[in-house]
Amino acid sequence: MRSYREPSVGPRLLLALVLGVVLGIVVTASATGGTGRAISSLAVLSTPTPTPVPSDPFWVVRAKKPAAPTGPRHIGIQAGHWQTDTVPEELANLRVLGGAVWSNITEQDYVLGIAQKVVAKLQAKGYVVDLLPTTIPAGYVADAFVAIHADGDETGTARGFKIAHGDRRTPYDEALLQVLAEEYWKSTDLPVDPNLTPGMLEYYAWRWERFQTTVSPYTPAVIIETGFISSAADRAVLFLHPDKVVDGIVNGVERFLREVPRDAVFRDDLVFPRATPAPSTP
Repeated sequence: MRSYREPSVGPRLLLALVLGVVLGIVVTASATGGTGRAISSLAVLSTPTPTPVPSDPFWVVRAKKPAAPTGPRHIGIQAGHWQTDTVPEELANLRVLGGAVWSNITEQDYVLGIAQKVVAKLQAKGYVVDLLPTTIPAGYVADAFVAIHADGDETGTARGFKIAHGDRRTPYDEALLQVLAEEYWKSTDLPVDPNLTPGMLEYYAWRWERFQTTVSPYTPAVIIETGFISSAADRAVLFLHPDKVVDGIVNGVERFLREVPRDAVFRDDLVFPRATPAPSTP
C-alpha cells in the first residue's frame, strides 16, 4: 500500500503563481491534478490622484468665469437713466440722477429712442439683443455691452462725444472702445470730447466686485456719451439726424464682433491684484 502524499506543485504552477503575484492574477491549484486556473483577469490599476492646483496667492483675485454665450452673437444695449426709479437698494443713490435736460427734452427720453432703434437694427441683422434699463441682471454675460447716454453742459459751449470703460475687466473693453469710437466718428462727424468723467470711468455697471447689478468682467463693455444735447451744434446731429447716431453705434458693435471671436473673449481667466477696500457707493 502506497502512502498518501499531497500532490506536488510542478514547475509550471510555480511559474504561474509568480506571474499571478506580479500581474495581479489569483491562481488556485486543483486538488487532484496540480494544474492552475485563473479566476480573475488583470487587476484594475487605480487612477492616480491628480495633483491639486495651488490656490492663488492672497494678493490676487480671480474673476469667476461664466459660461460663454451660445448661438448667435449676444449684445446688451442699455438706455441710460431708463427706469432708474426701480433700481435695487444697492443702487439707491442712482434714483435721484435724472440725466441731462435741454428745453423739454430729457436725456432719458432721447437715449431710449436711440437705444430702441439700435436694438431693432441689430436684431434685423440676426443678433440676439437685450434692451436693458438701469437695473442690469446680476453678472450680465454677452458678447458686447453698450450703455448709451447723452451729455449736458450749463454753459452750452461743451460739445462732442466720448466713450469709456472701467478697469479690472476684460482687455477686450479697449478693443470695443476703439472700433466704436472710429465708427461713431465716421457716421456722425462729431468731435471727440477728451474730458472723461469719474461717472463714466467708475460706472456702476463695471464694479462687479462691489455690486450685484453689474456686467460680468468677461463681457466687453463701454459707455458712450453720444453728444451734448445742450449744444446747438451737437443737436444738429443728435436730433435732426438720429439715424447717424444709430448707425455709428450699430457699425461699431458689428465691427467689433467681426474682429473679435467669442472664443477669444471667454478663453482666458481674468486675474487682478486684490483691490483696496473702498466705500460701496454707486
